[in-house]
Amino acid sequence: EFYTGKYDPSLDIFTYALTINQLFTEVKHDFSTLTRRIKLVQKSPVFDNLIERCLHTNPWERPCTLEIELILRLHKEVFERYITKHRFRYADMSLDEKNQL
Repeated sequence: EFYTGKYDPSLDIFTYALTINQLFTEVKHDFSTLTRRIKLVQKSPVFDNLIERCLHTNPWERPCTLEIELILRLHKEVFERYITKHRFRYADMSLDEKNQL
């Protein structure tokens, strides 16, 4: 999209997903010059479904910023409720268990 000059805000959603994925995996994505496509080297253990939706090849299939905000807000509320209820359990969890949560 960037190279074709068909830029619109949905490209920001795409790059947001790349940033989130890199944040949680600490691994950069690859870009194939042959296919002109970006490929994730490693998928994030957190928000993988949201990242996948934001990376959809069809820009019209990507969530809008409001939907992303609502999804993240819902995750935060559920997570905070769990932490409050199971405070000591969370502290003893492994990183993998925390990522699954």
